Amino acid sequence: MKSFVRSWLIVALVAFAGLMPLEAGAAPLVLSTPGGLSTGDRFRFIFVTGSTTTATSSDINSYDQFVRTDVSSLYGTVTYMGSSITNWQAVVSTPTVSAKDHLGGYSSSVSAFLPTGTKIATSLTTSTGGLWSGLFYSPVGINTLSMYLDGTSSPYTKIWTGSANDGTVGLLPMGSSNVAIGHTYAGGNWLYANPPGSDVASKPYRLFAVSPELIAGVGPVAPVPEIDPATGSSALSLVAGVLAMIEQRRRRATLVG
Repeated sequence: MKSFVRSWLIVALVAFAGLMPLEAGAAPLVLSTPGGLSTGDRFRFIFVTGSTTTATSSDINSYDQFVRTDVSSLYGTVTYMGSSITNWQAVVSTPTVSAKDHLGGYSSSVSAFLPTGTKIATSLTTSTGGLWSGLFYSPVGINTLSMYLDGTSSPYTKIWTGSANDGTVGLLPMGSSNVAIGHTYAGGNWLYANPPGSDVASKPYRLFAVSPELIAGVGPVAPVPEIDPATGSSALSLVAGVLAMIEQRRRRATLVG
């Protein structure tokens, strides 16, 4: 009798589980190489976050963390060329860090694409067709950045940026009482939409976000080991290891001599 009841409960639980919806992000999201790129070309995907945030923090890391949590909760594991991507970044400027510098400075060798593969910028520069080129009309006639990471359309809406149109720190960076805003309609000042130009930092808006640098046909660019600003631990460990190796070889050479 107990065996029968146990079997019945298992069957009932399985049947019930089959009726339950999958959690958001349960299925891995696989990003594909945009057309027109050759193996070895470097590029980034740019998209709009699925959720909103305030702009009250002056810590740029808090916005990166917001983007990473947003991606993880909505899409689960995101991969490119079989490698998972976790180090997403927000396209924002704080009083001490510009969006341009946060993304690695002006780079003529890195292009930008929507998740569907449509080219948005030929470079991360202020040159014509570059990501930081002011009004920002795409080189292929696309004038909207209204797209989530999964390739579905996002609403035309205000976006927190705290930036000037060239990717530098704007007059109203993140963490100010009023913060510079952009717009998903890229043809109208995507980083600094003037008017209205700014809004109260406590309001909830989305962010522009980007993938780390990706290598076409290969995968994500290998991250450089982080250095603790307070201790320089990573760098010191590396230097110490190299010096120890040199010293060992010197001693061996001395003994042999």
